[in-house]
Amino acid sequence: MIRELDSRRTDTGDLVSLVWNDVTDSVELHVHPAAGTEPICVPVRPDRAREVFAHPYVYLPQ
Repeated sequence: MIRELDSRRTDTGDLVSLVWNDVTDSVELHVHPAAGTEPICVPVRPDRAREVFAHPYVYLPQ
């Protein structure tokens, strides 16, 4: 089951979510652009989850 740990909207309207998959015991960052394009999902090390959530654009693929 996927569980949302935290979410917020950025100044530009993007929805940023931090989610945990309890089946695989993994954490992911999801960024849903305000433009309505496909969400971007990246795996996150659990010990870096707060940092990645606070600064998501640093950790997204270029």
